[in-house]
Amino acid sequence: FDVAEVNSTPWTKINSQLGSNEYDEDGEEWEDEDAGWKKTPVSIQVPFSHMTETPGPRMYQAANLYHHSLMAILREKLANEQDNKLSHYELYQLCWNPSHLNAEVAIHGDLYTSPAFHEAHTDLQNSPGEPNCDLPQVVASLMFWSDATQLTSFGNAKLWPTYMYFSNESKYHHCKPLCNLSNHVTYFETVRFLSILLYCLSNITLLASRLI
Repeated sequence: FDVAEVNSTPWTKINSQLGSNEYDEDGEEWEDEDAGWKKTPVSIQVPFSHMTETPGPRMYQAANLYHHSLMAILREKLANEQDNKLSHYELYQLCWNPSHLNAEVAIHGDLYTSPAFHEAHTDLQNSPGEPNCDLPQVVASLMFWSDATQLTSFGNAKLWPTYMYFSNESKYHHCKPLCNLSNHVTYFETVRFLSILLYCLSNITLLASRLI
């Protein structure tokens, strides 16, 4: 063992090669436009005091939003004959008729049996249809869910996806992972709060120097 030989070894390059794989050259999936993902910069207004060099609100690009087209997902969903077998588009009610009551009790277990869905369906049927189109008019009801996802057992690497579900499908199918009824529609970036803070502090420092 010779220490001099070890000192000249490019450990950083070796670690990079060991941690790489064949998919790294193509980048992440949500950066691929061919996969349907779009990138939109998100800007926020940061206010500054009237005593600063340039007072008033200033735009700051906080992060990038990677997202899918909801209409594209909707068209793909409605064109899927297999998924349509599990979807509910016609109105019906689920009721309970207990012996100790004089009236039926509506049971609300899925969104497509709710009063809001019934009202939306009725309004749609009473509205004028598309010109030269005799296809049925139906309501496609959407539900969204978002939560941070930890990527590793050690460390703080995470993603913050948004999932979209079609509530025309039963909740009993939604809870089955093998049905694959969840759609990834958005990936949020964690806001670089430190960068925004430093940006604001630089202007506060300029203000303090003027006051002194």
